[in-house]
Amino acid sequence: MQHKILSHRPRPQQLHRPRPQQLYDITSSVLCCVLSSLFSCAADVCSLAVDSGLECGSYRRRWYFDPALGACAPFWFGGCGGNDNRFSSEHECLQTCVRQHTNVVLRPQTEILSKDVCSLDQDPAAAQTTP
Repeated sequence: MQHKILSHRPRPQQLHRPRPQQLYDITSSVLCCVLSSLFSCAADVCSLAVDSGLECGSYRRRWYFDPALGACAPFWFGGCGGNDNRFSSEHECLQTCVRQHTNVVLRPQTEILSKDVCSLDQDPAAAQTTP
């Protein structure tokens, strides 16, 4: 029986290409991207506070998502600066943000139409907001 002599030389290190890993933290609504040793987090645009920006030209009506209300609301944008929680229309705001926020619940229209809204009991869970 012959024995093979194994080399104790270390193998050359394999080159690893960094793969972006997308981690979504639902509780804080933060999308984090991890690239190799680089770690960066970008805040979810729909969780950013409304920012009117700076006046440069004329103010324009825009829409932002309010996570506490779970709805889009209008505001006046100065034209410069601000942040990305700014949409040209309510429709664009809803399309972008309602899907991302799991705490936003859209109730079917038939439920609202079938009951007198003024006589409904207050829902204590609706008044609570997530961090």
